[in-house]
Amino acid sequence: MNGIEYPHHLDVDQLDVLVHRPEPHAPIRALSAAQFATLHLAHACLDTPDSVLFPFLHGLESDNHQQIAFFSKTARVPSYRGLVWVVADEDIDPPQHSPTASSSLGDESDDEEPFEDDTDELYADGAPQDYADVPRGSVSSTSGSSDSLSDSWHTTTTDTSLASSAQSLCLSTSTSSLPHSRARSHLLTSTFFPAELLSISPSGPIFTPPRVPDGVSLRNFGIQAPIYATLSDVVVYSPKGHTRAALAVAERFKQAIEAKALERAKSHPEDAPPLLAYNVFVVTDPFTTFETHFSPLVSINSDGLPTPSYPDLASREKDEMRQLTQASEILGGIWLGNAADVPIWHSTDSEDPCSSINNPDGYDICVECQDGAPFPTSHHLRQAEDHLSALEGLWSTGFTAAAGLSGVATTSAPPRPAPNANAVLHLSCPSSPLSTQSTLAQLLSLTDFLIRASRGNLLSSNRTGHGARRALRILVHSADGYTDSSVLALCLIMTAKHCSLPEAYLELQVSRSRSFFVYQQDLPLLKRVEAKLVPPAEQLRKREREKSRESEKDKSKRERSHDRWGWTFSRSTSSVPIPSPSGSNVATPEPETPPALFPSVPMSSSAPSTPAPIALPMRRTRASTSAVPFAGHHSWFNDPRFDGSFPSRVLPFLYLGNLNHASNAYMLHALGITHVVSVGECALVPPPSALGVAGGVGGPRFCATGPHAQGSLWIEEREGRIKVLDIKGVCDDGIDSLRGQFAGICDWIDRARLEGGKVLVHCRVGVSRSATVTIAYVMKHLGLPLIDAYLIVRSRRLSVLIQPNMRLLYNLVGWEAELAHQKVQAELSQPASPNADTDMLMDSPVDMDAQDANDVTITSFTTPRIVPVAIPAEQQHRQELDLAARLSDPAYAERLRTYLARSLTWPFLAREVHLLNEKYLA
Repeated sequence: MNGIEYPHHLDVDQLDVLVHRPEPHAPIRALSAAQFATLHLAHACLDTPDSVLFPFLHGLESDNHQQIAFFSKTARVPSYRGLVWVVADEDIDPPQHSPTASSSLGDESDDEEPFEDDTDELYADGAPQDYADVPRGSVSSTSGSSDSLSDSWHTTTTDTSLASSAQSLCLSTSTSSLPHSRARSHLLTSTFFPAELLSISPSGPIFTPPRVPDGVSLRNFGIQAPIYATLSDVVVYSPKGHTRAALAVAERFKQAIEAKALERAKSHPEDAPPLLAYNVFVVTDPFTTFETHFSPLVSINSDGLPTPSYPDLASREKDEMRQLTQASEILGGIWLGNAADVPIWHSTDSEDPCSSINNPDGYDICVECQDGAPFPTSHHLRQAEDHLSALEGLWSTGFTAAAGLSGVATTSAPPRPAPNANAVLHLSCPSSPLSTQSTLAQLLSLTDFLIRASRGNLLSSNRTGHGARRALRILVHSADGYTDSSVLALCLIMTAKHCSLPEAYLELQVSRSRSFFVYQQDLPLLKRVEAKLVPPAEQLRKREREKSRESEKDKSKRERSHDRWGWTFSRSTSSVPIPSPSGSNVATPEPETPPALFPSVPMSSSAPSTPAPIALPMRRTRASTSAVPFAGHHSWFNDPRFDGSFPSRVLPFLYLGNLNHASNAYMLHALGITHVVSVGECALVPPPSALGVAGGVGGPRFCATGPHAQGSLWIEEREGRIKVLDIKGVCDDGIDSLRGQFAGICDWIDRARLEGGKVLVHCRVGVSRSATVTIAYVMKHLGLPLIDAYLIVRSRRLSVLIQPNMRLLYNLVGWEAELAHQKVQAELSQPASPNADTDMLMDSPVDMDAQDANDVTITSFTTPRIVPVAIPAEQQHRQELDLAARLSDPAYAERLRTYLARSLTWPFLAREVHLLNEKYLA
């Protein structure tokens, strides 16, 4: 039997009987709050192998024959005992301090979305693969923008209306996140309501039959709660303790359990282990006992106020997005942000347009980018200049008048302060304009206006004679802060810096550390802007010819010497020419015959079956792995694998992306990525030129040079410039597991971080397998519970919706329990000694010394591989006994309960993910 094992001091048969049931059914028994807390902790610590519950949790008890055939499994019920707890909601009285407003960013937009079942991929045949990119859409409460921004600008200094989106966002965020309307008060963490799990049939209460969609679906999160409940003991609690309403709910669940047992007994194989008999308990203590003695279990208190354990996922996701995309400077005087950064108009504000009391960031112009918005016309831009000139005139006149009244002689007014929110100039811009000549002209007109305004050159000469005394402060914003405003932001950078589009990308992503997302359909317009702004093609070709001549002059020098990393190259045509960084004066004699090995990377089906030996560089030290400044550093942009966007930056040193990102080696160098984790999808594919050499035919070099060259991760890994951890044998099919590999992968990423490197984690699409690994690392590195790490990775994936399949998400539930045990053991074993072992188990791994670093350096070109190791049954049983012994220690149990206070049970987590996803997948 797997799952909860009742501790020796909690004998179920000795518990008080509240309601007797006819034989052979177990009665309904009583539990105290302390006894429930013991069971709650035991359930939170479960790290049951996923093979016990899967594929059963995919809904194999349904009549979906395709699902059953795909997993090649009959609906054999797992020998597993879980735990779910239900509130007797009839006993919940209105809270004493009932909240009157709800969190706007969570509830406001969510209520507008139709709730439907998970629309997972359906597979007619073959194994399912990673999800395709699913646009997230706007995640702010600005889905309905006001008509005020459909006009191009606002010039009145009073009664100026802002976008309703910004108003609603500001008003909504003034209150804290509050629970769902039905969750009024007196709730424990991961609580279900009876109506979520039970239905009424002609024969009585039954567990709600799960609706499994047709076809093969791997992400049926919406059906997990009723399925898991059929494998669990049920605990009913009431705010008032042992009440008639609690007993009535318990009896309904007991009848549903008995009905399910009878149904399963009819189809249960005779040679299979006997079915488990599940229990129903009622907590006899009132809710105040939990608040007093077991506060980590409380989600919403008696007053209806959420505690830190309350999982308001919708609002917290929007908080993460708002924090990620808050305003940051991308050019001098130009800021990029979201709707929450816009100064909000209030009717009670001062009528003085030069009072910035409600404009704390001091913006003069706000430009909202949204789908379908018009460009400001030339007439609008002239009126905008008049508006700004009028502000200058009001300020100058007012200052002169004030100086005259005070008797102070003055010749000129000081620079005008920022206006109040009522007088801020508002413009609009389409988020994804068409690539036409008219659009190009309008876009360049707007960017020129904004650049001149940001430099203080807008009003150098005008009818009023009031020149601009300072550079204006401009905010470019959109609902989400990372998608709709990206086109305008890149155009502004190209206009201001006279740089190419790839340089603008790197300026925004690397130099300004600003994450953004560009759809592939927007690239044609951006390239037209680039062609209009950058030097003519003939000048570019001239520069290329000059670079080529300089390269030829240094060719012999490069072949005779090492660069600063001390690499050794073969003189064979199979080696890759590497430009020597400037200032490099390290030279090491080259061996006459470099060592050669057969590469062990799986070749494509078209590759020769017997590869030729490839010349390999000598062993190099760990410090030599770093990004290389390739001469043709913009070739990554012209690579057909580049779809317009970079991989998502989750942490300063950790990126999450797809297979195309990993294959575009020059892009990895441009981003400073030095390590790649391939989860189930190998990017180490030899280029065609390499295959020609391997087949014995004298072909060209592995990698061409020039603006149209394509990088190859296969070459970069073999030349030692990028390290690759290839996780093999993990498909996104709901069958393969990652649970046994988390620790090894996280250690590998940590070593890369300690080397000063940056890591890309990828699978095929970057939404399931690689997202799971990234979440696992964030949990360990930042010391966060699963739900927090999930929301961080989800928000930083930008317009791509992460969707780990159910089995992989379940893997993370066990990983959360393992990390919590590690922290408690580290605290109790050496509470005052910050040694390496303790630090490795806590939030930040300890640095290794140089010798340790060299010991773990990967010097072979055989791709490192992590292979999961199955835990023998005897060892697993010993681990369970050891866990039971540790939980019997009050100090250990109390610390562990604190660490797991924000953890969610599997069925509750699955339900929350389902609700979070369905508005995007509907």
